[in-house]
Amino acid sequence: MRVDLAALPVRSLPTADGRLASLVPGGRTVAVPGTAHLPDLAVPARFDAELSAFLEQLP
Repeated sequence: MRVDLAALPVRSLPTADGRLASLVPGGRTVAVPGTAHLPDLAVPARFDAELSAFLEQLP
């Protein structure tokens, strides 16, 4: 499935995130306040921790 995020109105993005996460087994959405679109650059330690936690729970 492809979703063109640029075509979605801004107010719909949290809903789109939930739908995309639901397509990934064990997927989830994590909100990181104050990071805009680049949480991996704004708070790399938090991003790495969240990604590591997700990857560790995979079979």
